[in-house]
Amino acid sequence: MSAKLSNVLDELTLRHMAGERPFKRGEEYFSDGSVRSLAEHAGTLSAKVLGTRPYKVKLWIKGGGLEYSCTCPVGAEGGFCKHCVAVGLTWLSQPKTSKGKRGAQVTMKDVRTSLATQPKEALVEMMMAQAMDDGPLCRKLLIKAATKGRKRIDVSTYRNAIDQAMDNDGFVDYRDGKDARPRVPGSTCWNR
Repeated sequence: MSAKLSNVLDELTLRHMAGERPFKRGEEYFSDGSVRSLAEHAGTLSAKVLGTRPYKVKLWIKGGGLEYSCTCPVGAEGGFCKHCVAVGLTWLSQPKTSKGKRGAQVTMKDVRTSLATQPKEALVEMMMAQAMDDGPLCRKLLIKAATKGRKRIDVSTYRNAIDQAMDNDGFVDYRDGKDARPRVPGSTCWNR
């Protein structure tokens, strides 16, 4: 699938899709090394771009054209943003491998193969360590454990997961709060 990316993704396409100003800003993000965790899997590029906050970017081919998503405000509105440009430029800057593919020598396919050879206990320990730092993953695992091998559902685990998911400490991210109405005076959400 990366051959398809190679056929569509180039600097001219990035410049055309973004426009001159966002392209220049994307070049700055690329030059500053703001693109992190670039990965290619099943024909999709994904990365994190360190901007005002970390943004998640994906680029892929659909119907012969370049498709994209970014969690920044411009991307949330459907625009091709500077973060998408930075990810595209980072991918383009990587040398081709001996098989003619761009990107790191180690791919997500290699990661899958490596994980498949690991002992079960090592994978469990990895998941436990990650879950302790990742709230949504932790809740997902707790809910799975609450239903596994039980005759009755552990309702208290579900209640706790819902409470944690709903507890936002008075803050609602702008992407999540488009239609939100503040429930408490002094909330950080705008009342419409």
